[in-house]
Amino acid sequence: MPATTTVRLGDLQGRPVLAIDSGRRLATVEQGLFHPRSFNLEGLLCVLDPGLAAREAETNPSSGVYRLLALTEVIAIGPHAVTIPSAAALATPGNRPALAALIDWARVQRQPRPWHRAFWSPGTRPAAGPPPEVCAAAHPGTGHSHPPGTSPPPRLGGLPVITEEGERIGILQDLVVETRSGRLDALVVRESTLWSYLRLQPALIVPAAQVRSLGTDACVIRSRALTFPPAGSSNPA
Repeated sequence: MPATTTVRLGDLQGRPVLAIDSGRRLATVEQGLFHPRSFNLEGLLCVLDPGLAAREAETNPSSGVYRLLALTEVIAIGPHAVTIPSAAALATPGNRPALAALIDWARVQRQPRPWHRAFWSPGTRPAAGPPPEVCAAAHPGTGHSHPPGTSPPPRLGGLPVITEEGERIGILQDLVVETRSGRLDALVVRESTLWSYLRLQPALIVPAAQVRSLGTDACVIRSRALTFPPAGSSNPA
């Protein structure tokens, strides 16, 4: 049995999506779609490459450039690319309402793309807001991609990390997941002090077994027995 591999969700942004049947690059990963209750990576939000987006627009102008890729459709999340069987694995948001509900569409456009990923992933960023077909499929007539009276999924990055005893230990920087199952493997937590950044304080890796909840206002973990590694050291995640 192959060894279990993991990836940080933040490292997925900008990773190309390649089709096995054609060897073509079809899209670029915009973000991982992590479910805060199941503690699972459910899929990926992707943006079609400009050439393919133009061809798709000729046959279906309303489909937009966003595509959703369920984890069950992924062959592998590799260090340099995400591989899928064919272009058929990429679904329009309207055809994947459960995945679309994990996206805060207003925030997608405000996420700055790191300069090195923007260089290797040319193309213009799509217009802000949820695609019309998402609103129509999820909640007809409302103009929203989430049920009336509910909020978009919580933004996990930047959440304060609190112990069961009520002690704040830092802020959530990233999530580490298993590439095959999508299960949460660990949290990447940083101290929220300027001094920790000036000292280049390494991140604290919190195993998934220590996590109680990922909510809208805080991430709660079981114990404060975890301590940050000393400055100058490194961690494997």
